[in-house]
Amino acid sequence: MRNLSYSPKIAQGMTDDDQEVLESGRPKLNIVEQYESASGIRWVQTDKVPICDKNGITVGLVGFAQDITERKQAEEALRKSEAILNETGFIARIGGWEHDLVSGQATWTKALYDIDELESGTPPGPNEHLDYYPPRDRAILARAYQRAAETGEPFDLELQVYTAKKRLIWGRVIGRPIMQGGKCIRMVGTFQDITDRKRAEQERERLFQEVQSAHGQLQTLSRHLMDAQENERRQIARELHDEIGQVLTAIKTNLQAIQLAPEPATLQARLEESGTIVDHALEQIRTLALDLRPSLLDDFGLESALEWYLARQGRRAGFVAEFSAALPETRLPSALESTCFRVVQAAVTNAERYAHATKVQVLLRAIAPIESDGITKLELVVRDDGVGFDVSTAMERSMRGASLGLVGMQERVRLAGGEITIESVHGQGTEIRAQFPLSTA
Repeated sequence: MRNLSYSPKIAQGMTDDDQEVLESGRPKLNIVEQYESASGIRWVQTDKVPICDKNGITVGLVGFAQDITERKQAEEALRKSEAILNETGFIARIGGWEHDLVSGQATWTKALYDIDELESGTPPGPNEHLDYYPPRDRAILARAYQRAAETGEPFDLELQVYTAKKRLIWGRVIGRPIMQGGKCIRMVGTFQDITDRKRAEQERERLFQEVQSAHGQLQTLSRHLMDAQENERRQIARELHDEIGQVLTAIKTNLQAIQLAPEPATLQARLEESGTIVDHALEQIRTLALDLRPSLLDDFGLESALEWYLARQGRRAGFVAEFSAALPETRLPSALESTCFRVVQAAVTNAERYAHATKVQVLLRAIAPIESDGITKLELVVRDDGVGFDVSTAMERSMRGASLGLVGMQERVRLAGGEITIESVHGQGTEIRAQFPLSTA
């Protein structure tokens, strides 16, 4: 101890300790002090014991000093390791735990208290902490814990658990049994908060399902589009063959008859008949062209085209058509006009064929922007008083390829940047409502 250098404060403390032992006659133990030496800072633990004569009077003291520098350095290294462990635990949201199955005591790291939103202190024991888990997860963990204690095999689970503040989180629970003489004496493990990861996985799964669904819809639409194109071509070919072909054949027959008939009366009758046939052919061609795409849509816009279409379909199918529009002064974009016209066309076709509607209402209007988005919108509403249907069932049938109508409407609206809702009640009719962004205020 000769190589130790004592600061004035330490030296005075040593003198005070000596004086206290001499005056009180009681020993002073485990005095830990820090000194400077040639090799650096050293730690020394000192015990001071009084020396008494045969009458019990203190006549001196004896001291025992031990260099505990290595122990102190080890304790400091352990403290730093624990601090790093706790800090990394907070960052990674992972805590450690230990259950002593002999004493029944439990030990948690600070990070685990933080994850569990529990005040530091005595952690709950194994059985008590099981109550934090929902019934299904509780049963899974209890079986895994019991099996590990019996077999010595570790477990690794992902479960839901309630914190002390009743917040439901996801956790990865890993446990490893410590066996002695074939019996589990301790269970040690970790608990990691994986709530964010689970949410990300769920969101990824949701997006994947949406992509899968959209892919399925796209395949269905593509298949229906090809079928629709073939049906349209077949219908046009049939119209040309049955109607226009017959008309041209009749005109040809009349022209041949005119060549062979010298009488003026016969000639006049044939010419009049040919004129009537030509008029009929023109009407057939005009109807065919309008069914494909009404020229009113291109020449005069959506409002005029819908007014004409609803009046025409009402007369054909025998339902009452009501139409109202309140549109901006500037004409709508051509693509948006086409989308709205086709949505109305599909809705009216469904009302005619399946709903047996006696009344169809179409509302077309611009909606002023609201504070939340500041966007002017175009709203299209089609209502009928038909028999109604189950929307989810109809959508499933449409997705399986039974028909193009509902899925086709949804896809048209989506491609135009809009949103569509379809509501229907058996016996109370159907309402289709679509909204499209027009401009930002």
